[in-house]
Amino acid sequence: MHSRTCRWTFLVILLTVHPLFSSSFADQDLALHYAFDQVADLTVRDLSGNGHDATVCGAGFVPRGDGFAIRFERPSEYLDCGAQSIRAEMTITLAFWLYLEDVPAVEVEILAKDGAYSVVAGHECWLYTYWNGKPKKSMVETGGLFPTGIWRHIALVFDGRSVRYYENGRFVPGRNVDYTGAYLTSPVAVRELAAGGPLHLGWKNNFAATDLPPLMLDDFRIYTRAFAADEVAALYRATAVPRLEVKPYPYRFADAVILRLDAGALAPLPAESRIEVEIRERNSHEIAAAAVTPAPTSATITEVPHLYYCTV
Repeated sequence: MHSRTCRWTFLVILLTVHPLFSSSFADQDLALHYAFDQVADLTVRDLSGNGHDATVCGAGFVPRGDGFAIRFERPSEYLDCGAQSIRAEMTITLAFWLYLEDVPAVEVEILAKDGAYSVVAGHECWLYTYWNGKPKKSMVETGGLFPTGIWRHIALVFDGRSVRYYENGRFVPGRNVDYTGAYLTSPVAVRELAAGGPLHLGWKNNFAATDLPPLMLDDFRIYTRAFAADEVAALYRATAVPRLEVKPYPYRFADAVILRLDAGALAPLPAESRIEVEIRERNSHEIAAAAVTPAPTSATITEVPHLYYCTV
């Protein structure tokens, strides 16, 4: 009787995807940019060159990629961006990376420009956006369920007619509500946003002693024009922190291995992307088995099935 021993050493290669977001394009109409990598005396520098530096009020910083993200852990921790002179009443794009560790037990603001717009995390896992403008109405669009414990890129685009919500570079249809709270079948006709007052990020308006999970934000940007869908996707890809997690599932009696690949912030990838997997014995350059599978272009999870390799 022969005993079977399976040995695997994995080499996973994901084709390089070059972002379509050039530095010159990134600076066009950029009104404010906090990367949270340049902090001096509790002042976050505005990298747009427009001088909208912000003051840290109780928040901290954690490593992310090659830099840092800002972290809000307790009520009344926030980033005070001051009385911004940004005029973006006709068109605006807000873009940022969001991480919520858990679902809040109450509806809480994660950022707001007083009297103009705000982004709110709901206790039912919905992410809402509130917009005030002319005619005097409040528009609410929700982008759907937000995941916890994972980074997601959020973009909100106001084009002078309605707000579009994007998650990880993909458009997500939202619900529309007028100032009475009634749901509508078409977007609220807000032609111009309110000028608004000071801008803040974090838990400024949330004073409960509980119910607030840790919140992190990174790469917060404001543009004074409405991005097209392909521009949102390009910005997402250009600012993503690459992550690829691989977990093997050996099926011993089938002499097979299935790899579960989580592309994380790499998705969505171009349609021509593919994943190449090779299996080599330890300390050997010879390829014992190989497989190629298309990379996930929308979902972040894919599998490489039926990768056979077993020694008898």
